[in-house]
Amino acid sequence: MAKDLYSVLRQSLEAWCVENNAKLVINETSIVF
Repeated sequence: MAKDLYSVLRQSLEAWCVENNAKLVINETSIVF
């Protein structure tokens, strides 16, 4: 149970990081150009 919860949290955290990294890249490129 705890292992499943951990993997779910890890996956959602990774998805959140990917989403925020994409936003940061978009923001940085729009500032540069």
